[in-house]
Amino acid sequence: GQLHAALAERGLGLLLDFVPNHMGINGPGLFNAWWRQVLEGGVHSRYAQFFDINWDDPRRPGPVRILVPILDDQYGRVLEAGRLSLVRAGAQLSVQYAEMLFPLRPHSYATVLKPLLDGAGEEAPALSRLIGAFTDLPRPDAAEEADAAKARALRITALRDELDALLRRQPELARRLDARLHDLNGRAGEPRSFDRLDALLEEQHYRLAFWKAGLHETNYRRFFAIDSLIGLRMELREVFDECHAALARLLADGVVTGLRIDHIDGLRDPHRYLDRLQELGRGPGAASSAPRYVVVEKILAPGEGLPPGWPAHGTTGYDFISSLAGLFVEARHAAVFTSLHGAFTGETAAYEDVVYEKKQLVLEEMFANAVARLADTLVDALASDRHWRDLTRHALLVAVRELMAGHRVYRTYRRRGEKMDETDRREVDRACAAAIRRNAR
Repeated sequence: GQLHAALAERGLGLLLDFVPNHMGINGPGLFNAWWRQVLEGGVHSRYAQFFDINWDDPRRPGPVRILVPILDDQYGRVLEAGRLSLVRAGAQLSVQYAEMLFPLRPHSYATVLKPLLDGAGEEAPALSRLIGAFTDLPRPDAAEEADAAKARALRITALRDELDALLRRQPELARRLDARLHDLNGRAGEPRSFDRLDALLEEQHYRLAFWKAGLHETNYRRFFAIDSLIGLRMELREVFDECHAALARLLADGVVTGLRIDHIDGLRDPHRYLDRLQELGRGPGAASSAPRYVVVEKILAPGEGLPPGWPAHGTTGYDFISSLAGLFVEARHAAVFTSLHGAFTGETAAYEDVVYEKKQLVLEEMFANAVARLADTLVDALASDRHWRDLTRHALLVAVRELMAGHRVYRTYRRRGEKMDETDRREVDRACAAAIRRNAR
């Protein structure tokens, strides 16, 4: 408020940097409330569909577990060194690794609490009822209304509150629970003592793993290759509304007068997002008001412009910086420097070949799982087409990778239900031609 007032006195507005594409999920304690609910409830969580998670993996039978690649060594070594442990804060049970806490799924509470029934005394009926309630929690279908997931989350909170009250009434029960957790945590130097903790961790909706496993196996969309930044499904109206609630109030109150949108190309439909952004925080009659000032962080290839129709005032300036940097480069000396570079390094490949090679390296090492998911989608799409169904998954995997490596621009923008823009079509055709030329065999 004070900043807004000080700026207004000087005739200035506030330009806010907003990040719609991704959200941080690692940090000390119970860091991200939405992410915590997804780890706790899996696909049944209210926020399961907020994040871009691959909940349907045909290559792995059974329920999908979210890969969480945060360990500094192989899982088995970390476990048997006693560096994963069950901890309690009131009635909240979590798995602790370093300063990070990961919630136990509700059904695991029953596993932990059952041995405490013997010796619970007069509180045994209350404890037995809680164990039964945790065991019998409903598992709403993923397609069910969001209200069911919300009701489930409220029920879990209520059960934990009841357990907390019970532990407060019975300090001896709380002491026995802590002893139970200590016993489950195992003893360093005795590998078999960690079997029960390992089994409990296998029950969870997530799998803690060595950080290198994230290079090829992460089953959620990341911000580039950063495992701690997860992609949001901003194309869903509910996700947009909940993520922008505070921003809507700031815009409506005039505190924010313009927006810088980070990584616009990470969104499934940037155009629709920008349209919604123009509507955000506006009251009746807003259609006739001036467009809101919005600039987007967008990497433009030489000669490329913003897609036509985007309600944005321009980019954040990468293209300007590139042009500015060009003032300090004398193009006439390119051949001399290329010759010197080749003589010094022994690398004489053409620039275009180096770019292609490094794109392939990035696709194979940083985005292997994303490329594989696209190939699986193509396999499913072509399975009923007799002209194309004989293409193997491997062939489609190679085709996806080659087509992506052949693109000169960051991305194209065909929208569902619309024809592809001619500019985008030319880029796709050119990438296809390049892929065919490099794979003529």
